[in-house]
Amino acid sequence: KDAIWKYQWFRNHKPDLYKKLHKMLDCKDYLVYKCTGNMYTTVDSAGILWLLDTRPGKFRWSEELCNITGIAMEHLPQVKQSTETGGGLTAAAAAEMGLVPGIPVNMGAVDASCIPVGSGGIEKDDTHIYIGTSGWIITVVDKRITNIGDFEAAVPGAIPGLYNYIGIMETAGASLAWAKDHLADLEIEEARKAGISPYKLLDDMVAQTPPGANGVLFTPWLYGNRCPKEDTHVRGSFFNLNLNTGRREMFRAILEGVSLHVKWMMDFFPKKHVPITEPIRYVGGGAKSKVWCQIMADVLGKRVQPVKYSQDGGAVGASLIAAVGLGTTTWKEAKSLVPMGEVYSPNIANRERYDKLYKALVQYHANNQKLFHYMNP
Repeated sequence: KDAIWKYQWFRNHKPDLYKKLHKMLDCKDYLVYKCTGNMYTTVDSAGILWLLDTRPGKFRWSEELCNITGIAMEHLPQVKQSTETGGGLTAAAAAEMGLVPGIPVNMGAVDASCIPVGSGGIEKDDTHIYIGTSGWIITVVDKRITNIGDFEAAVPGAIPGLYNYIGIMETAGASLAWAKDHLADLEIEEARKAGISPYKLLDDMVAQTPPGANGVLFTPWLYGNRCPKEDTHVRGSFFNLNLNTGRREMFRAILEGVSLHVKWMMDFFPKKHVPITEPIRYVGGGAKSKVWCQIMADVLGKRVQPVKYSQDGGAVGASLIAAVGLGTTTWKEAKSLVPMGEVYSPNIANRERYDKLYKALVQYHANNQKLFHYMNP
């Protein structure tokens, strides 16, 4: 989708360069080109460009959509599956990287396709949550599904014949990173002296703070909101502070606020008969935190299971996609190659507290939309 507007800007503002345009490539597709000399893209990349006919058996550029958006079809590369090769490594590229010419170069996939595979969420109805800079919840489905009203949809992924039904938020782990950079000078310095991550100290702080953060609510919309209510005007905030509120409550509120937003997205899945399969696989930097795993389970009211090497989900997924493409493993076998951690079960004692905060989050958004638009026109 973003590439459409960049393309049009390029055409309107750089006409001389636009005349020289041969193909429009995503960043990973450009790397494949530099390695092989071939210009291709993948089904998942083409799918999120919103120019691909994603009906079963089609998966080709739509002339109708290109006409609507003003994209010249000759500028679009051939579409391949993520498991296919883009060609062999050229001698020039091999020399630069110290590798052997002719090595097959896998087409690969975008992050929202690699990470599901790296979570082990490979089969139909598998559900996983990703908390990195952004965040999402995905269930694998076998058909196209669109929920326009709540900004959720099934998009093509790396596995032929399957789609990732996704609800996505802009700033998940980024909310915690922002707070660490601006509110945790003491922990950053202490961590530097101890040779550990400041996130370890923040985890300890959150673990010592009661669930519910003593009523403090954090809205994780530091870069606007995408799902289930797309709005570029809304912003992050701490709500319900008092004279007894400290940094402990604020940091716990951030982990809870992100988890509450994941629940908000998840609650629209049944509207389109999309299942939530337990245990929900948990991947990304957020899944490294034991306290965040428990908070996520408590807020969602679902069993949650982190991937063992959670921060490497994208790299693991890319490797498995290539391995399947090369025939060294199968999709069925690939799932067993993703080691999982312990399962976190929801603490029933925290249900009422988190249900109250969840209702507050949704109502806060509804009550303040006009004000957000006024403040951020």
